[in-house]
Amino acid sequence: MILNIHIDPMLSKFVLLSLVIILVGFILRIFKQPSLISYIVVGILVGPYGFEIITDEKLISNLGSLGLGDCSKKCVKYKR
Repeated sequence: MILNIHIDPMLSKFVLLSLVIILVGFILRIFKQPSLISYIVVGILVGPYGFEIITDEKLISNLGSLGLGDCSKKCVKYKR
């Protein structure tokens, strides 16, 4: 019996992006670079000006909003 599994393309891109961030973050951590640099490098690599893995502007905007929301929670935590 073969199962028909339908995977949302946005979810697969999000998982791929997460894996690339972890890999690049690990490599740059060896060179003692901050995490922000890994996000910038990954954005250049997978974005529309790199390997064009993620080119949908709406998806890029949503992923950016997700990252900013996460950052604002951390910043508020450290501000107190």
